[in-house]
Amino acid sequence: MQKRLSLLIASLGILAQAGAQTVYEQQFNSSSSIDDFTIFHKGAGSRDWTYSSSALKFWDSKVDVEAWAMTPAIEFEAGKVYQLTYDSRISSSSGTHDLYVYLETTNDKESIDIEGKDYISFATISGSSTQTKTAKFSVTDTGNYYLGFVDKGLLNTMNDVYLDNIKVIEVVEGPLGVTDLTAVPGENGEATATLTWTNPSMTDMGNTLDGITKIEVYRGKTSYSTELVYTLDDEQYITPGAEVTFVDSEVPESGVHYYEVRVYAGEGKSPLASVKCDWIGKDSSLKALGAVTASLNDNDEVVLEFDIPEGSNGAYVDPADVAFKIERKLKSDYSYTVLEAAYNGELPYIDTTAVPFNIYTYRVSTVYNNSTGTAKTSNDVTVTGCAAVPYTQGFNDINAFSFFTTFKEGTGIYETWKYYSYNIRYYNGGRYGDDTADAWTITPKIKLEAGKVYQLGYDSWISSEGEANYKDLFVTVGTEPTAEAQKALNEGNATVTNTSTAAADSHRELVFTVDADGEYYIGFHVYGQTSTAYIYLDNISLVEIKEIPVAVTDLAVTPAEEAALEATVTWTNPVTANTGNDITSLTKAELLRDGEVIYTKENPVPGEKEIYTDNDEALTAGFHTYTVVTYIGENASDASDEATAWIGPDALKAVENAKAVISDDASSVIISFDALDTLTGGANGGYVGNVAYKVVRMPDAVVVAEEAEGSPVTDDSIEGLGLGAYYYEIYAVRGDEESEAATTGKVVLGDAITLGNGESYEFDFSNGDFFELWTNTTDENVTSKWSYSTTNKYLDSSFSHSIVFTPKFMFLKGSYELEYIVTSYNGSYSSSMSIFLASHTAASVNPEEEITDSFMVYSEDIPETTLINNLTVKSGVPTTYTDNFTVETPGNYYIGFQHNPDDNWLPSIRLHDVKVTAREVTGVENVGIDDASAIYDFNSDALITEAGAHVEVYGIDGKLALSVVSDGNVSLAGLGHGVYIVRINAASFKIVK
Repeated sequence: MQKRLSLLIASLGILAQAGAQTVYEQQFNSSSSIDDFTIFHKGAGSRDWTYSSSALKFWDSKVDVEAWAMTPAIEFEAGKVYQLTYDSRISSSSGTHDLYVYLETTNDKESIDIEGKDYISFATISGSSTQTKTAKFSVTDTGNYYLGFVDKGLLNTMNDVYLDNIKVIEVVEGPLGVTDLTAVPGENGEATATLTWTNPSMTDMGNTLDGITKIEVYRGKTSYSTELVYTLDDEQYITPGAEVTFVDSEVPESGVHYYEVRVYAGEGKSPLASVKCDWIGKDSSLKALGAVTASLNDNDEVVLEFDIPEGSNGAYVDPADVAFKIERKLKSDYSYTVLEAAYNGELPYIDTTAVPFNIYTYRVSTVYNNSTGTAKTSNDVTVTGCAAVPYTQGFNDINAFSFFTTFKEGTGIYETWKYYSYNIRYYNGGRYGDDTADAWTITPKIKLEAGKVYQLGYDSWISSEGEANYKDLFVTVGTEPTAEAQKALNEGNATVTNTSTAAADSHRELVFTVDADGEYYIGFHVYGQTSTAYIYLDNISLVEIKEIPVAVTDLAVTPAEEAALEATVTWTNPVTANTGNDITSLTKAELLRDGEVIYTKENPVPGEKEIYTDNDEALTAGFHTYTVVTYIGENASDASDEATAWIGPDALKAVENAKAVISDDASSVIISFDALDTLTGGANGGYVGNVAYKVVRMPDAVVVAEEAEGSPVTDDSIEGLGLGAYYYEIYAVRGDEESEAATTGKVVLGDAITLGNGESYEFDFSNGDFFELWTNTTDENVTSKWSYSTTNKYLDSSFSHSIVFTPKFMFLKGSYELEYIVTSYNGSYSSSMSIFLASHTAASVNPEEEITDSFMVYSEDIPETTLINNLTVKSGVPTTYTDNFTVETPGNYYIGFQHNPDDNWLPSIRLHDVKVTAREVTGVENVGIDDASAIYDFNSDALITEAGAHVEVYGIDGKLALSVVSDGNVSLAGLGHGVYIVRINAASFKIVK
């Protein structure tokens, strides 16, 4: 008794959470769990229940068994309702055990007799998965009772049966569950469900149900997870035994739903009754599209027949929500063309765009709920009937040629036209000595109408050049696809001579009409000379055109003289139409200027010359384009070729061929250019009239000429300029109007670089600005130039003979040092360079010339060239060289660097970091002390010279102190006391101030 009470106390802890009082519980956690069980067997079996792995287990041979496992005594009270639950399973998936539960007042084996006695639970146990069984019961008398678990009957297996988790709880008597529960989706995709059921009339203990308090309705998307959505307590729903209909009108989403219904009677509640409702709402997807059948109707239109598929979930599908993607292709093509992206019209679908004499295949897909279904392909369908204009045949489909009528005539003709790689071709090849062709290919029938003009186009070419391969291809039209019914349309232009497939060479067109409405055939007849060359045919087209005049071909426009706003326009009216027929009359001719009609000639005479003077107020100066269109009735010709001209005064343009050249005596610069032509010199080739020219020296912006009449213009104001690269801008001028500037090349002007004792001048090679002052010389022998490398910061001689000169230096009598760095492009080969002084930049030296220590002998004239060094450069590593030279004759000199190639190729030379230093120079020695060309006036501290003389005054250190062009009197007041050298033109003398 103590053990049973302890079990009850432990169970009460669990009961507090479960909401029901536990009367008895056994989980078989240990082998001692069955110590208070009564275990025995009756019948033919010989085995009993035993403890095994936290459960009771029973097995026996295949005999008729009655094996008992009885709980200890449990006290049950009359008037209360109890619920028994237990778990059971067998050891494998095969076989079954019949398990009964009896309520006994004794556990004495001999006193127990269950023959004809009711059990409180029965279950056939099958499968290895645990099954939970439940039963309710009550007792009429309060007392102790035993629960007997009996494996009873003929065993069909030797597998084990297990018993576990026995539990008895006290429960409230409740109603039975509802019966006949159904759920039906709303019609036509409505988001509703109609539920029907029969309310219980009895309790779960077999008593009459006095009343129903409420009914709960649960809904969910799965059978194992539902939520309470309705509580019904109206009289129409809660009558015991009544048949109930309830509509769920608030289904939130489409799909399959599960419903559960529970009935309450006071505190008692029924078990849940469950039902699955088919898809509620519109179906989410469609089943696969069925067969697609293509056929022709009486109008030779393609009819596509297919049905709207059912919903994938068996639910309602609104036809208005279903569209179809419809595609079509030629049978031989690989890709489809979309005819309808989302067709939602009437079915069957009729394709009115199918062109006769083609074989088509269709593909149809459903479009539903933002999803496109798998496409279904139709059968092939052949479209016949009669082709209409416009008609085209590009032979992109190999099947298209099967609708042509093809045959040969004459003797010795063995071949016919055949399909070949997106065109058709014919080849006879002169078999068996035959050298003629006579083969036809004729289109399917095409509907043509009298009174209309048709233009036939086609491409044709031959495979090999040569007159022997030319082919005559006659184009014909007739009412039957026979040679006899065909009439030639191009007898004068039938010969095919081109091998090019380009449209400009192969495309041909002709215009024709028919005498009566009807069905016609277009023929292509290769006839006559043949050879081993093929003739090809492709891109046949037939379109309706209007009969129109041919375009005017001789339109001309002549601007008026002297820039008047007027032009004369002339043309000849056409005499033939595009059909080739003569024109008997024209309705009108329109003259257009810049796309706008400015003149209309009514009823012009065909072939007559028209002249029109365009001088209306709307005409402005500028380019104007004229065209002419003529009419037959309302049918306009093609526009004539355009005639364009500048009318009126033209804008100025920059002059061309601008050049600047230093004069031979270096006293001026001569600027030349091509002056503008009065009649055609405008920016647009029009009239400019009389023009003057302004010339500006740059970058010092000195106006050299304000209104020069033409070329050349001389700049004689260069005396005294600072050393620099100068260029000239030339403007054409007309009143206040100026053209854009034309720019000459640069010339180096200004005083020479003068160095006093110990002074140096080094050229900055960090950028190319210095190189503007250097001179590259070319002639018939010297064709290459030195160039500055912005990347490597050096001068490069290239691989050929080339000479470059520094700016001019004013060298006084004395010694100088020249320093520079040289590198060979390729250290594996030597290269030669000569360094020399020159009196001008057109000089060069003989690299074979010998160099002497006293190489400069005083003379009145500066020598043309004086060789300083012949250098052989072998190293690819930058090497610094230093040359010393002596000047005996003071004057202006250039330093030349001459690359001397052998056989026109030697590695190029790289030159940089050039520096000149005056070591020991003076202007005193070897100069005259008297000169009749000047007198030094001590009283006025001035030189009295001839006007215009170029006067230079140097200090004893050789530095230039004054340079000026004399007006007859040169003031020396700005100079300090000392000895000076005066140089006037080429003469020098000494003065002491």
